[in-house]
Amino acid sequence: MTGLPLVVRNWRIDHESNGTRVSADVGDMNVWFRIPPGVAAAETGDAFLAVALIPAMALGAGLDLTALPPISSELLGRLGDIQDIWTSWNPLMHRIDVRANQRPSRAATMSGGAAFFSGGVDALFTALERRADLDQLVFINGFDFNMTADVFAVARARVARQAALLGMPLVAIETNWIDFTRRHRIARTTSYGGALAGVALLLAPERMVIASSYTYARLVPNGSHPLLDPLWSTGTTQIEHYGCQARRNEKLMAIVKHPEFLQELWVCHRDPVKNCGTCPKCLRLRLSLWLVGKDQLAFPAASGDPVAAWCRVAHHHSERSYLADFTLMAHECGRDDAVRRLNATAQRLRLRGLGHLADAALFGGAISRIRRRGSETPDLLPSGIGREPEW
Repeated sequence: MTGLPLVVRNWRIDHESNGTRVSADVGDMNVWFRIPPGVAAAETGDAFLAVALIPAMALGAGLDLTALPPISSELLGRLGDIQDIWTSWNPLMHRIDVRANQRPSRAATMSGGAAFFSGGVDALFTALERRADLDQLVFINGFDFNMTADVFAVARARVARQAALLGMPLVAIETNWIDFTRRHRIARTTSYGGALAGVALLLAPERMVIASSYTYARLVPNGSHPLLDPLWSTGTTQIEHYGCQARRNEKLMAIVKHPEFLQELWVCHRDPVKNCGTCPKCLRLRLSLWLVGKDQLAFPAASGDPVAAWCRVAHHHSERSYLADFTLMAHECGRDDAVRRLNATAQRLRLRGLGHLADAALFGGAISRIRRRGSETPDLLPSGIGREPEW
């Protein structure tokens, strides 16, 4: 524990030709957000509380926000719950004191509902499911990637095409949050929920929706979580976490009912503009699309066997928990050969000592019993406790 508080000071809002820049010094680093022209930014300190809390807890330092504009009294009242969750999840986190000026509720800056949107499976499923109560989609540069202006323009155009198909405008935000969290050496999975909350509180819509990367059966400690996200709400903005009810295959099956979106579907963790087709996330999506007969839409240049390609990376920590989902999906799509090969892969991984995959290997027995009884629902479901990174 440092004993010295993390001080946030020098808050300012600058109206520039390319938008509105809101910034503050968090410790010894200036953290900033740029909002596009025509979009108002909330003149509060809420966003910087959301961004700075996790680093301060990791340092074991107090957090001094008294130099910022006043912060929502509702949000300040929930900081104890947020800290309870994080200190329960991670013994390296410390409960800290937070000093700030308070303000009562105020009107929303942006009317209606908004959702974060990257163009991936989780985000697109959420946008389709919640289209009736969403008015805008929000895309961030400096969250998954630090894109140059030229690359960001291309990525923004890609996401904007999907937003247009959904009938919603796209709000493109820029930030240096990635640099800030790297400076504090905090894992992205720990801190990214605070970054999303910060953007939500800066835009201040009446409602902001965050797409889930996990099902209820596979929840793990994570920066964005159905327990945590709503706690960042204020009297102005309600933050929701949505999508835990649907497995990956269920999300994809909902999306393929709208094939016009598939050519723009993007999941790559190497290229912010297009799917590289070779990273584990791309191979995972390609296998899913192949199982439902839509492989060539998102991966027009792809070649080779998608089952074999994904099975070669199935030993990666990020991929192991998908075996059971893929096996179920292959069964539901009538891909019997894929079922056998996926279960063979699970068996090989079990022999390598990855014992938590036993459930996935046993899944083949469940499918055999389904066929004998003519049932549609397996009587043996994998527990799936492993991590399940977002698409």
